[in-house]
Amino acid sequence: MDAKRLRLKHIAVLVMLLVLVGTLLSFFIAPVVSDKRTRERLGLPEDAFVTDTGRDPWVYVAEAGSVYLYGDKMFGIKRLYIPSAVNGIPLDSVTLFYHKPESIEAVILPATINAAKTFNAFRGWTGMRTLVFSSGTEDVSGSYIIYMPDLEEIYLPASIKKIDKNFLKEDGVTLYYAGTEEEWLALGDGAKWLMAEHTVVFETPLPEWAEK
Repeated sequence: MDAKRLRLKHIAVLVMLLVLVGTLLSFFIAPVVSDKRTRERLGLPEDAFVTDTGRDPWVYVAEAGSVYLYGDKMFGIKRLYIPSAVNGIPLDSVTLFYHKPESIEAVILPATINAAKTFNAFRGWTGMRTLVFSSGTEDVSGSYIIYMPDLEEIYLPASIKKIDKNFLKEDGVTLYYAGTEEEWLALGDGAKWLMAEHTVVFETPLPEWAEK
């Protein structure tokens, strides 16, 4: 009987340890969920809706008709997937990032982004090497790329319908376009100017990891 009780006690202790470890992992590693603890940890108001994309540990907060991005450098993530909507609020623009974590090497923008509302969003961001515009994106006529010294490549889908020369203002950046050269030239003077000033590689699909 004593041996049986001892085994049960050991099992109970093991279960408690597993629960404790799971709780700690969910707090420090797993994607953040919408709960009181998360809001308190980030100093957010009680009515803030907290969610995540399931692909990175960043927190997206829908509040007062806007979506805010919170994060912590300790996570050290390398790819930032920006969602197309959070809690029913569509994401149509990206403003200048206040905090630019150097660990992020790639940013994937959703097709819902409106170029007219997104201007110099990544200005001064060091460490970012890749920028991907998701399939379905049509307008990239805004000035996205300026003062980004580490940027090496930009991926553009064949769905692009509008682009101008102000799109890219950094030297040494290669543009990878999913469409043909004829389709690129058909985009107009902006595309032709970019082709004359920068390297454009045609018929290159978006990276598989960006399409997940």
